Amino acid sequence: MNGKEDSVMDLVPEIPDEVYEKLPPHLRRGVKRYYEHGILPGEFLRRVICNDLTAVMRADPESLASIVDIVRWFYNELPSPCWGSRKKMDAWVKRCAKRDDQRKGETGDARK
Repeated sequence: MNGKEDSVMDLVPEIPDEVYEKLPPHLRRGVKRYYEHGILPGEFLRRVICNDLTAVMRADPESLASIVDIVRWFYNELPSPCWGSRKKMDAWVKRCAKRDDQRKGETGDARK
């Protein structure tokens, strides 16, 4: 990672649980795991993260009914480096993995 990418991860704000509560309940865990750990969610949320309008084709009825609010939540609550395109999503996953590995290394819990 270069210095700019490192600084992006250092500046990532923690999102309180009550902010996630603005999302439909069945999406909260997937969004939180993606944001905090770079764990990719299901196909619908991946397409939302990538700003791909075909997300509506993968949406369950509740998500489809809430699509405007879901996209608005991403826009208002998540920092731009973690969503908006496939390239940003892939970079976010890599940054989170590297950050998590570094944290584990600092605690003596590094993967082998």
